[in-house]
Amino acid sequence: MRVAAIQQGPNEADPRTNVERLLRAIDEAAAGGANVVLPTELSTTPYFCGAPAPAYREWAEPVPGLVTAAVGERARRHELVVVLPLFVRGAEGRYTNSAVVIGPDGRTIPGTLADGGQVPYFSKVHLPKIDSDMLVTDEPLHFTAGETFPVFATPHGAIGVLICYDRRFPEAWRELALAGAAVVFMPACVPAWDPASAASSAETFIAELRTRACENLLYVVACNRVGVEEVDGRRTTFIGKSCILGPGGAVLAEAPTDAPAILRATLDLAEVERTRARLPLLRDRRPATYTRLQHEGVST
Repeated sequence: MRVAAIQQGPNEADPRTNVERLLRAIDEAAAGGANVVLPTELSTTPYFCGAPAPAYREWAEPVPGLVTAAVGERARRHELVVVLPLFVRGAEGRYTNSAVVIGPDGRTIPGTLADGGQVPYFSKVHLPKIDSDMLVTDEPLHFTAGETFPVFATPHGAIGVLICYDRRFPEAWRELALAGAAVVFMPACVPAWDPASAASSAETFIAELRTRACENLLYVVACNRVGVEEVDGRRTTFIGKSCILGPGGAVLAEAPTDAPAILRATLDLAEVERTRARLPLLRDRRPATYTRLQHEGVST
């Protein structure tokens, strides 16, 4: 699997401009040999979730729709899989922060659930609501939370998707590892958030992802926004540092903190099984002893 993470940013207030840039970046990623491409969270819009009202719903896209058709054409032209993070307008007034997996035939690839059912895309499950001097965001105001962690069967291997804040929850990663995902794609919009009593977001971003890769013995492709965006008079600086990590936690590629970039790596998916054979963490779990998680209705 030859992956490319398109570290975008900053995005403009006109989604059409962002789509045009995204299509050019997909062309560039394909020219560099990629066969799976990942842009950043909310790839066609600015990060608007600090706004005090859901005033940006005109930016939401149906699936299928014009954006998935345009990206699907690029996927077909270049024989790519594109993990497309998108602000989605779904049925019954559901607005979600989602990622649509588009195959090399230009069609969407459905995700498979634990019970064998299917969903058309992944929707972000954990929605942050933070109001501090350093960061204001209210994603529950703008989005409906997803409820499932599907796995997508691509021509290059089984993949999972998590979006930004989802990365903070170890249970989400374990769900995907147990479901057979060999690679987790994680688009994000992580800002330069530096609480006085904690490490900065730039310090923790790659460190926590390396931990998740080690815990679950899988590849991680993380793509974060970069640059300064202004929405409703509030300026937000995004930290970049997109990265590609191996199943033992090795950093295979890392992007800068201050500029757009296309990050590339070749993933040997057989290495996932070799790593799990050497260090059988998933085999050696003892779910019956994790009683508090069981009481919460969560399987580990």
